[in-house]
Amino acid sequence: MECKLEITQCSDGEKIRFTVQQLEGAALDRYENLRGGLDDPEALTFEEFHAAFHDYYVPAGIKELKKEEFRTLQQDNKMVQ
Repeated sequence: MECKLEITQCSDGEKIRFTVQQLEGAALDRYENLRGGLDDPEALTFEEFHAAFHDYYVPAGIKELKKEEFRTLQQDNKMVQ
């Protein structure tokens, strides 16, 4: 989704609207709850939107595991910097 949004060079508001159109079920409910909890829903940036979904759907343990995996990348038994 992010690659498509980068190509289109959308504004933050357009990115959110386009992405929300792709949501269904629990993910759409999650967005509506997020938006409903804001004083000014129109001020929501795509970065905040992305972070809220990422934090909700990607468990902290998985994030830590992926960070460690990234830190220890190797190619042909050589560390990648």
